[in-house]
Amino acid sequence: HTMLFSSPFLVLFYLSLFAIPTSPIFLGVAVISTVLYRTLYWSGYHANFATWMKSKEAGKEVSNRIALTAIASAFAPLIGGAVIVSFGFGALFIVVTMLILLSNVPLLRTPEMFVPKKFSYGKAVRRFVKRFGSTHFLTFFALGESFIALTAWPIFIVIMIPDLLVIGFLVSFARFINVLVTLYVGRLSDEDRRDSVLYSGTVFTIGSWLVRPLISGPLGVFLIDSYYRVSRNMTIVPFWSTAYGVAKKEGVMSTIIFQEMSLAFGKACAGVLAILMFYIFPANPWPAIFVLAAMFTALYSLLPRSARPVAPEDVLSHAAHHHQSP
Repeated sequence: HTMLFSSPFLVLFYLSLFAIPTSPIFLGVAVISTVLYRTLYWSGYHANFATWMKSKEAGKEVSNRIALTAIASAFAPLIGGAVIVSFGFGALFIVVTMLILLSNVPLLRTPEMFVPKKFSYGKAVRRFVKRFGSTHFLTFFALGESFIALTAWPIFIVIMIPDLLVIGFLVSFARFINVLVTLYVGRLSDEDRRDSVLYSGTVFTIGSWLVRPLISGPLGVFLIDSYYRVSRNMTIVPFWSTAYGVAKKEGVMSTIIFQEMSLAFGKACAGVLAILMFYIFPANPWPAIFVLAAMFTALYSLLPRSARPVAPEDVLSHAAHHHQSP
């Protein structure tokens, strides 16, 4: 239900982006709508995945999910670039809105199989404050890196390559070639090599950020974007398969909510620090921003050491969930 209820806010977010040139007020609407969308969608998404995941095939299930997303998103930049060039941004936002609405069809056809129970937001906040700064917190704080990848990196690409159709082709091709690698990473993660794959992926991803100030031209963008996506999937597949395992063991909702609060704080800090780099280095902030992303990335390596004792309320909640589930 939370995933379903998030859709109108995602539509509103894209419509607000389209309307920003007409009035600055839509920037505020975009911020509020994306916060509501992400809060509703990702909490339900990760909780659902953690609940029904098969522990022995966690890497395979996560890599399949990422590979399916990669296949779809591989065509998206190319199609999006073609639509913008041919029909303008207005047509693109209409297409996106239709896709969002269609994505709800599986949710409407899928029954929810669980017994509802109370969830204390006050306890969730206290849990977050108590564990603020812990290795578990820092592991998800690291996802501030993904915020920089989602916002700053596309701006850098547009500055480097003004042709939107060329950008679409390069990004699409870069995403498509990492699908098979992602599936293989999932297999390695299930063969008792999860930690080593995560450590290797973290090192490679750090390297992908540090070399970005040196790239130039379409070929450079294509090579580094391809390298980044492969190396980050080496990190993110064992990352989420481990995180879901922790959530399943310690209590799905309490753990997922803590993780979501931690990563939201990390992304907020990454955004503020990235903006700060534009003021500190007005002539060329990009090297500093990419180093910042590399520093966030390094925190992914803390995940294997972030196991913590299970809180009594988590044990009781988790036991009650399994006792009541059909």
